[in-house]
Amino acid sequence: MEPTNYELLLMFSAFILVVVLFVWRRYAPSGVRSKLITNHVKKAWVLLSNEDQKVAFTRLVIEAAKADGKVTADESEAIYEEMDLDYKKKANDLSLDQMYSALNTCDTSMKAQIIQALSEMLISDNEYAPEEKAWFDEVKKKLG
Repeated sequence: MEPTNYELLLMFSAFILVVVLFVWRRYAPSGVRSKLITNHVKKAWVLLSNEDQKVAFTRLVIEAAKADGKVTADESEAIYEEMDLDYKKKANDLSLDQMYSALNTCDTSMKAQIIQALSEMLISDNEYAPEEKAWFDEVKKKLG
């Protein structure tokens, strides 16, 4: 059975929509894309300006997940999917001093985005342990 003209038009429209979404995701300016993102971890990731900052942010988010001594499923889910295994490997090779050094190259508004992302990450498991608060206060001081 051959598709009707209407079905062909529908398939072509769906294909165009997928291509537009792919192109938007890859090539739209980060400032514009970030306005449509509500997840602060994703928003911070999109707004970071270079690979070194992204690797450092990946390390920081992983450290945030481990801050209370356990990584919950909710915390794992909060880690942005673009932080793939390659970024995690690079982040693992980064010392804490290198991480802070890279993140301190960010401007004040970007640091505020990072702090907001960390805050969201730490409460993603609906629990804010004293260890997490102490860790978060230390991070804010070092990024200050």
